[in-house]
Amino acid sequence: MKIAVVFALLAISTFAFIRQDHNSLNGGEFSLAEISKVNSLKETSMGRLLLGMAEVHFKSDAPIQRLIQGLQDFEKELQEGINSENEAYASKKAAHEATIQSLNARVGEAKGEVALRQSRINSVLNPRIEQAQSDIGRDSSTKGQKEEDLVNAEKARTLAHYDYTQRVNEHNEFIAAVDEALPLLNGLRNQAPSLLQVRKVSMTLKNIHNKLSKSSHTEVALLEALINLATSQNFANQEILDKVIGEFNKLRKKLSDSLALENANEAAAQSEYEAFVAQTKREIGELASNIQKNTITISNTQREVTDNEHVISDKTFEISDLNDTINAENENFRRETDIHHQIIDEFNKEVDVVKQCQALFQNAHFSEYVLGRLGN
Repeated sequence: MKIAVVFALLAISTFAFIRQDHNSLNGGEFSLAEISKVNSLKETSMGRLLLGMAEVHFKSDAPIQRLIQGLQDFEKELQEGINSENEAYASKKAAHEATIQSLNARVGEAKGEVALRQSRINSVLNPRIEQAQSDIGRDSSTKGQKEEDLVNAEKARTLAHYDYTQRVNEHNEFIAAVDEALPLLNGLRNQAPSLLQVRKVSMTLKNIHNKLSKSSHTEVALLEALINLATSQNFANQEILDKVIGEFNKLRKKLSDSLALENANEAAAQSEYEAFVAQTKREIGELASNIQKNTITISNTQREVTDNEHVISDKTFEISDLNDTINAENENFRRETDIHHQIIDEFNKEVDVVKQCQALFQNAHFSEYVLGRLGN
């Protein structure tokens, strides 16, 4: 700023003069309003500088237009300074806004990441854990019930098999008794039995009766009736003997059929039991496998929850740091803005002083007053 340098040199050369005659312009034909303007200009450093410059100019007897042109050039340079400051401030503002925009974008991304991961925890991972826990509870209960069913089934099968064995033994005892009695009865047919034969057969039948009398078999009463019928006539009545033998044969067949049915029922029950055991064990195995899978699911999902929570924590700290940076950036730009406004205000004040001086210096009374004072 060449003009400013010139003005500064002029100010140095005239400062003493202005101080010695602070009220030197307060005379002549100036109006009170004009005197007030001069006094107001003296209150500013720029006003004092320009008034001193006018004193020097008039002493040199230079054309007034040269002084006015210098003031106009100075005003133009001040305006350029304002423009330059505004451009610099606009550049800083653009950089500041770009920085804030970038920081806000990073905050938005971090918040989006937090929201996304929290949403996954709440809507996917936690429900998955709860479902797996529910499934484990249900499957564990079902598995326990099926294991209990196996124990109960084994106990029932053992008891049933024991009862079957008892019934088979009774059947075999009856069949053996019938088989023992039939040859003796057949030996008495078509002949008059001796007293010895009758006694032997009677004793044999009595022993059979005594042996089976405590049995719970349903055919005990029938067997007892047949024995009583056979011995009532000392086996002398062949018709009755034949009838007794025929009933014994029917009884044996009935017992054999009943035994065969017992065996078939037992085989079927055993087969059904074994099929139930195999099926139940398969189901228990499937339930155990499901429990293991769900346990692994819970472990893996809880690990994923932890990983997401760590990211959320890191992003939360990042958001806090970014907000601190944004606040610091805003505060720094606020200070830059205050400085900018102060600079612009100072420039505007100086422009205003220059404009006032241009108007004052072109005032005919001002120049006459200065010339008249110099002439004296």
